[in-house]
Amino acid sequence: MKPIAANRKVLELAGNNHAEVARILGYIDRRNVWQWTKNGKPFPAYHCVTLERHWPGKISRKQLRPHDWMKHWPELASQVEVA
Repeated sequence: MKPIAANRKVLELAGNNHAEVARILGYIDRRNVWQWTKNGKPFPAYHCVTLERHWPGKISRKQLRPHDWMKHWPELASQVEVA
């Protein structure tokens, strides 16, 4: 899954509500997450665990950071991801 697709999935899981994604990540204003939910920038690594835990089995850190997840979470390399 490309980062933009994963970001869209996060938004979809939040009911297409930017404010809900902001709330989950601890922000008050939805504009704090706009760059990720609307513009497709990858979520920062420090938010990926929160999103993965909020929707277990629906979105993963590997999906949110497909190009550099191993740098942030090398312990996941031995885990098999369930589609």
